[in-house]
Amino acid sequence: MRDNDFNDDIMNTVDGESKTRTAASQIRRYALIGFGLVILNFAYVMVTVPHGIINGGVTSFSMILSRLPLTELLPVNAWVTIVTALLALLCFVFLGRDIFIASLYSCVVGVAAFNFFTLIIPKGVIDAMVRIGYMGDNPVIPIGMAVELILAAIIVGTGYYFCLSNDSTAVGMDTIALILHKRNEKIPVAYAMYAINILVLLLGLYAYGLRCVLMGIAFAGIQALTLHTLLKCRGEEDGITILDKARALMVFVLGADFIRLAVSSCICMVIDLAIFHGMGMALDFERAALEIFIATLTARIISSLINYVINRKWVFDSNAAVGKSMLRYYILAAFIMLMSWLLVTILVHFTGADGIYRTGLKFCTDCCLFIVSYFTQKKWVFKSTETEDTEVKNTETIEDTEK
Repeated sequence: MRDNDFNDDIMNTVDGESKTRTAASQIRRYALIGFGLVILNFAYVMVTVPHGIINGGVTSFSMILSRLPLTELLPVNAWVTIVTALLALLCFVFLGRDIFIASLYSCVVGVAAFNFFTLIIPKGVIDAMVRIGYMGDNPVIPIGMAVELILAAIIVGTGYYFCLSNDSTAVGMDTIALILHKRNEKIPVAYAMYAINILVLLLGLYAYGLRCVLMGIAFAGIQALTLHTLLKCRGEEDGITILDKARALMVFVLGADFIRLAVSSCICMVIDLAIFHGMGMALDFERAALEIFIATLTARIISSLINYVINRKWVFDSNAAVGKSMLRYYILAAFIMLMSWLLVTILVHFTGADGIYRTGLKFCTDCCLFIVSYFTQKKWVFKSTETEDTEVKNTETIEDTEK
């Protein structure tokens, strides 16, 4: 959905012109808002607070207040409650009754979720997340922390989306962003939030230092990009969600065989990753590149045999000759394997990842190479005999016409 359309929806609600909702749609609306707040606060409790990552939101602002000389007497969760209540008051004054009621619900659910996760999650689990975050040889930003930061930022951005797309706020800095937008409709909500986040982050220089602030800027940037992307993809017609549009677009552009290939590849990817990880634990070479190559080769040979059979018969329903299609398949498999090895080696060199994180890098790399593999298999490897014969006849007809 275009930003202007979304902003118009928000402003119509602010001006008291919100559309009448049925009881079922209201239940769905508040359920989605609640879901967004639960995942948002879960990411805060599990990642941002333990690692001291400040992203410029209410929780980050509360973390900063808990460390400043004049406000350090109260703990983080107490400041979260106070700041959230003040933002709810601003929402009532400037954004109108409908958004305020939904935001009041957000306030209760958000504070309850944060305090619930703070109390219920064992300290040992939080400590384990911190230890995982500092895995890796990179002294600046360990690979573990980088992965946790990215995932948490995406989750937080998604949580904000569920609130804003249902005519509510998370009673965070998005409340101030909506107020600014009401004053000037040219100000996009997502980018206004990012600017506010940066201002809060600058306040954290005293308490957290430059490194945490820079990490916070990266976190807020990923969060804002996630929110902006989801808002842009929001369905323009009633009842059409981002998932509906994504599914329809996938089938239209790629075809149903892409879905089947995804299922086939997921099965074989699990086999491939399990063998790769097992080989990585068993081998002990001085050169990491050689170890990665052997593990990749072994895993790819076994998983590719299984993948070939499934793809030929179930995914593409091809009648291409076995010998010819298998030769083409393994030419492609060799190319994908070499690219996977090269890219993983480069990423390991720059990140210092090992163990499960090295396997995670391979997973991300293979996801990107999957798109290349799909089109190559469809257009070349498993091209049906009838299709090739038709193309040959069409070529001969064109040549005869030119003569």
